[in-house]
Amino acid sequence: MYTKFLSSVAKRESENMPNTIELTDINGESHTFNVYTIGTNFKDIPGIYAFAAEKPKSFEIVYIGETESFKNRLSNNLEDHHQYFCAVIKHKATHFFTKRLIGGKQKRVKLETALRQIYSPICNNQ
Repeated sequence: MYTKFLSSVAKRESENMPNTIELTDINGESHTFNVYTIGTNFKDIPGIYAFAAEKPKSFEIVYIGETESFKNRLSNNLEDHHQYFCAVIKHKATHFFTKRLIGGKQKRVKLETALRQIYSPICNNQ
């Protein structure tokens, strides 16, 4: 599953870091995510996020989650995140992918689930 992901969905077109990346969910819908390095300070907005490990010409998504606040989840309390050790330490995540998503938790969980079904992130399966 990771080989397909690494060679197609999140392939980088150049050596420069992309500002955005397209992820496709189980329904075939494409979603644009912003790309940030771990350590970025975020605003207090809701959405979907992924921890991603940078590879030579692509990324490997190691965890996908949803949050009511990127600031609280990814900036202020990152080391307290329940999958921090798995994603950042064990699987060498270097980046976040984020997508602002308003409309409540149910909407966020629906997209999070649809993305997990495609990417099967290793840290979501433990």
